[in-house]
Amino acid sequence: MQAVSAFTGGYTKAGLALAEGDTSFFGFEAAMIGSFIGGSCISALINPKPKPWQLGPTYGPTFIIGSILLAISSTLSSTHPEDKSLFYFAAAANGLQNGMTSMYSANLIRTSHLTGTSTDIGLIIGQMLRGNYEDFFKLGVLVSLAISFWLGGLTSFYAVMKFRGFALIFNAVFFFLIGIGCVIFVILTNKITIWQAVTGKWHWSRALDALDAIHSV
Repeated sequence: MQAVSAFTGGYTKAGLALAEGDTSFFGFEAAMIGSFIGGSCISALINPKPKPWQLGPTYGPTFIIGSILLAISSTLSSTHPEDKSLFYFAAAANGLQNGMTSMYSANLIRTSHLTGTSTDIGLIIGQMLRGNYEDFFKLGVLVSLAISFWLGGLTSFYAVMKFRGFALIFNAVFFFLIGIGCVIFVILTNKITIWQAVTGKWHWSRALDALDAIHSV
């Protein structure tokens, strides 16, 4: 099995491979890490100045790009299962997703691994045992996230057993629907066109309108 999300093990295996002189496996793990980082970088390139807890106009297109990456990975898994690049596309999609959720939640939520989540759950429980309930709401969010991650792993087993490589198509469709939902939300809440919602150009038109209003006063 090859992980395409949590990369603590990836860094460890890359170091061990290099120590053992297995440059081929080291290169593979290094490429996996680079793909994950690259996906996160794409997320930041599209959302250079994110505002926590605010659904910006570029989140929808970012999710759609993630769905394309997953669709490519699924296609390669079914048509060329020996091609290692299928792992790179899946890792990039996870990096992109983790980057988005990190930016949106001000680094509260990480969706591709649970090391930090599990640490925070333990910290909050310890605080609560000493009478500090300030982060009780955060505990509910983190526990829900952990359960969702676990359920995803459980259902993926049956999906892969039945659909093999095409199982990732379900993830791709889910990403795509979230992206479309984000675009529709921005359109309805800001009364703008699809093109403005996708490109974010409505911010400029509002700024210009504000300047006109100032000059007219």
